[in-house]
Amino acid sequence: VTAIGGGVNQEPSSSVLGGIHSINIGNLSIRPRLRPNLSLLRWRSLQAAFGYSLYVLGLYALSLLVLALTPSQVANVANAIDTQWRRALLLGLVTLLLIGPVTLAVVITVIGIPLVPIIWLAFVVAKILGYVAFVSYLGRRVGGSDRALHHLAELAIGVVVLALVRYVPVLGPVTSFFVNAITVGAVLDTRFGNNRPWLPPRQTR
Repeated sequence: VTAIGGGVNQEPSSSVLGGIHSINIGNLSIRPRLRPNLSLLRWRSLQAAFGYSLYVLGLYALSLLVLALTPSQVANVANAIDTQWRRALLLGLVTLLLIGPVTLAVVITVIGIPLVPIIWLAFVVAKILGYVAFVSYLGRRVGGSDRALHHLAELAIGVVVLALVRYVPVLGPVTSFFVNAITVGAVLDTRFGNNRPWLPPRQTR
């Protein structure tokens, strides 16, 4: 006799040919843990914070390299962001909207397929140069014009502030989109920081 979820009441005059087994359902049921494992949550939070810190340090190292290699280009793009941000925003929005269709049109032509890596390489370079110029400009604005901060300190402030803003759930993606648009537009408007016209002036005789 096997009873699941209760016991077996046997009368004294009855006989069982075999054994009597009683199984309690409470021992078989799986009860979910209502309290999360706080130590595991803390460990994952530490891992996420450490990984994001390494990401920010990597951005700062990249910014230092770009600033060291192209200081005048970074300064020109930052000046365009400061003085002509509306023009840069419009140009950047058009670029972000057309980069995909232009790439598809070039691929369809078959002959222009070798141009696809060049287009996207120029786009990536524009994003990197624009990012460095923006964090440099942001660090200078946050630091204030009355403080004589070194360029490296301004760069660090800009990288950290922008990284913190991007970590905000709703504000972060919106900020990233507009920053990408403004920076890419400023880079293209200044011809990658050279401040030269895209087309040579017409020669007059």
